[in-house]
Amino acid sequence: MRRLYSAAVEPSLLTSWSFDPLQLAPIAIVGLAYAVRARTLSRRGTPVPGWRLLLFAAGLGLLVLALASPLATVGEDELFSAHMLQHVVVGDLAPLLLLGGLTGPLLRPVLALRAVERLRVLANPVVALPIWTANLVLWHMPPLYEAAVEHGLVHAVEHASFFAAGV
Repeated sequence: MRRLYSAAVEPSLLTSWSFDPLQLAPIAIVGLAYAVRARTLSRRGTPVPGWRLLLFAAGLGLLVLALASPLATVGEDELFSAHMLQHVVVGDLAPLLLLGGLTGPLLRPVLALRAVERLRVLANPVVALPIWTANLVLWHMPPLYEAAVEHGLVHAVEHASFFAAGV
């Protein structure tokens, strides 16, 4: 294993934030699309409930914290537990909050696409849970685990698959 995790955390890590556009741009685009659609619905007289707006914003906030905050830096370089927390946030908590912030009217333009129509079967828990489980097992197999530790691109794919399976 290339990285060694230690219990000591340097104070500079606690103030370090990374603003990688490849990680943050998709979050910003999704947030902007959500805001535009919510505003459109509000103007039509069917506003999105405030608690759903808060859930979605919290999901986006958790993604930013997991990918850009010192949690990402500490988890990458110092503390294995912080890195595992990052995975739980990216793969479980953020998707849960984002989905809680969605409604049928918000999703109507996306659900009208034929490709998305075919994917709806994945929303059934009988299908979704085994996919989530298989994804988790797959990434913990030694060859993929080691590849994710050694290569940043593979690690980014791991995060994306955790998020996708969480959704």
